[in-house]
Amino acid sequence: MKRWKILVVDDEPQNLRLMEIMLTPLGYDVHLAESGVMALQRIESITPDLILLDVMMPDMDGFQVLERLKNNDATRIIPIVMVTGLGDREDRLKGLEAGADDFVQKPVDATELKARVRSLLRVKAYQDLLLQGQEKLEREVARRTEQLSEALEEINRAAAAAEAANVLRGEFLANISHELRTPLNGIVGMTELVLSTDLTEEQQEYMEMVQKSADRLLDLIDKTLDFSEIETGVMALEPAPLEVSEWLDDIARMLLPKAMEKGVALNVSMDHNLPEWLIGDAVRLRQVLVNLAGNAIKFTEEGEVNIRISLESDDDGLNRLLFEIRDTGIGIPAEHQERIFDAFTQVDSSSTRRYEGIGLGLSLASRLVDMMNGRIGLESREGEGSRFWFSVPMAPK
Repeated sequence: MKRWKILVVDDEPQNLRLMEIMLTPLGYDVHLAESGVMALQRIESITPDLILLDVMMPDMDGFQVLERLKNNDATRIIPIVMVTGLGDREDRLKGLEAGADDFVQKPVDATELKARVRSLLRVKAYQDLLLQGQEKLEREVARRTEQLSEALEEINRAAAAAEAANVLRGEFLANISHELRTPLNGIVGMTELVLSTDLTEEQQEYMEMVQKSADRLLDLIDKTLDFSEIETGVMALEPAPLEVSEWLDDIARMLLPKAMEKGVALNVSMDHNLPEWLIGDAVRLRQVLVNLAGNAIKFTEEGEVNIRISLESDDDGLNRLLFEIRDTGIGIPAEHQERIFDAFTQVDSSSTRRYEGIGLGLSLASRLVDMMNGRIGLESREGEGSRFWFSVPMAPK
């Protein structure tokens, strides 16, 4: 158990001795000082838990000592009881204003003195507990802050490294895509020339296989290059006037051969209230729409694919161009829909999957829509088909 230290300050030796006799039997460690100067010296060495301070002393009276103690951060929380033989109300007020915690009147009553000392030491004990808790909390906060700071620095370092790696990856993809595209264009061109010559039926079949493989490889390279340009911030939109109906007819003509080859009906429509001309990046809009519609055709074995363009009003009253692609294909399981727009993600990633591709198409479409400040989403049920949609702000010509 803690042994409380009490400092008694009085210029009268008999008063010092009297209070020592009153307090020592209670288990307190009592220290004595015969002047204010001596008291300040003793406080530096013993750090008392409570001070009984006489008011009337030569050289430095109790009020001066009190003021010194309360203005010092190291001693200001020590409870101080002023011991005075004066009954002057103004002296009591002066002491309270200076920071005294209590008063004891001379001649000192032993019972009153013990009660006041116990009360103030009890308060001091609570203060010490609070102070210890506060110091512990401050240490813990400092420790956690240091840990957080170190973790944040590590995260920043990792983020910087990841960003650098991402840039290098994008640059590598862009460079390798360019290098692959050049010889592949030669292959495609020469294959078309060969196909235009007189070939046997077997030669014609072989060259068509070569052409189809080269076209598919060229499409993959184009998607990879576009994806790397978006990732590295190289790609920029090029908005210009476009005639909506003619633009949509071109897309329908582009998709129709693939739909006919699959035996799938392709229906394209647009709302009658659409403006004739709009401002937008025709190339990137076509890229997104062809990507989504091409996927719909690829994953539809029978039935139809419907493309519709309409206007919708945003929550803030702005008009947006809404593109909807509905199919009667295989649909997408619910557990795969959340990550369907992630890069290199496919519903069936096994090496024996039925449908080819590297999983860049939907991710590329999503990123292009983001670049146009648009939104993209899907609704699908496995075995019942899908509805993909995207909308972009409309800018009339």
